[in-house]
Amino acid sequence: MGRTTMILLLMAAVSSVALFVVKYRVHELELELRGIDRRIAAERRDINALKAEWSHFNEPQRLQFLAERYLGLAPVRPERVARDGTMGERLPLRPVNLETGNLETGSLENGNLENGEKPR
Repeated sequence: MGRTTMILLLMAAVSSVALFVVKYRVHELELELRGIDRRIAAERRDINALKAEWSHFNEPQRLQFLAERYLGLAPVRPERVARDGTMGERLPLRPVNLETGNLETGSLENGNLENGEKPR
């Protein structure tokens, strides 16, 4: 056998081993890919289930029922909605100390403050 034949046989053996290694690695990667695909499908199913639950939990009728039952909340009546500029008429004024800018403390119902001044 000639030198060229030996080199060709050695190259064929090396390429056979390399082909086997690559084939084995591709098979491992395909198995890993199948596992990832299964996990993705499971996550998508979970996401769809969570979206359905979210839609159910945020239904306006359901939220209104729960708010009335557990929190004692009711829809806002139209007379409870204030228009611009009408809040001053509805809320009592609280006295402010002009020197410090802080709110005065005390009772507003009877006009007595801790420092003895009447509210303005």
